[in-house]
Amino acid sequence: MKCPRSAARDARLPASLPRFETIVRRRLRRGARDYGDASFARPVTDLLDEIEQELADVAGWAAVAFEKLARLRSLAMLLDHKGGSEARGRRRFRVHTASTKRAR
Repeated sequence: MKCPRSAARDARLPASLPRFETIVRRRLRRGARDYGDASFARPVTDLLDEIEQELADVAGWAAVAFEKLARLRSLAMLLDHKGGSEARGRRRFRVHTASTKRAR
């Protein structure tokens, strides 16, 4: 039986957390199968290098996603401008990127 405090904490966790945990476990198993489970024997500095490379990849993908979001925002603003009465009077947030400058 869970204690009430634990149940309250679990209720605040994102619903996607079990899926994330499953993905991580699957990747760890695949890595052990493909690379011989050598990660735990590697020096910590090697692991830090891997983390740095992965963070650079995440930052690169975030830049791509940011640009796509800016394009979607520009399209949404055009739709709002053409007839979205609920958008009138609200402060609009505009991201200035190469794509939003072309959309003007």
